Amino acid sequence: MSISLEKIEYELSFLVKACGCKIVRVALTKSGKSQTLQVMIEKLDETPATMKDCENVGRALSVKLDILDPIREHYSLEVSSTGLDRPLVKPDDFKRFRGKNVVVKTYVLKDGRKTFKGILESATDDGISLRSVAQLQDGFEEVDLQYSEISSAHIDGFLDYKKGDSLREQKNKSRIKGS
Repeated sequence: MSISLEKIEYELSFLVKACGCKIVRVALTKSGKSQTLQVMIEKLDETPATMKDCENVGRALSVKLDILDPIREHYSLEVSSTGLDRPLVKPDDFKRFRGKNVVVKTYVLKDGRKTFKGILESATDDGISLRSVAQLQDGFEEVDLQYSEISSAHIDGFLDYKKGDSLREQKNKSRIKGS
């Protein structure tokens, strides 16, 4: 049986939640003849998942995926944390990370470009507004994008780290709390 990634995410989400995490993204990548089902997770409190979290979720998902058998061909399972360059997938992700430096790629050219780097100014249920990090001759460049135009987006962890407002700092703070 072969089912969509959305269906796989739905089927796995309950089990991931039982492990104290939530799914950020599910992707199927191919390299040559091998395939990898990537499941990116974060903790329910929206902090990055630890290596232990990834191991626990991976063991639980392996069993569930053996039962579901959602992909006909041979594949490997990879469970990972979001990292500094956390992907923005759903409208709620964009809303949550307003004010952060992001990199957004579009399916087609928009204003002569497909890649936009800037500060995520706003996010609605329909789309986002970005302000360029670099000042142009006529001021800061702003661009509005609908979610249907966005092929991929992620936090620019390096820029946020340089600002002193990084996910890495948030992760370190959560480690100190847990100690």
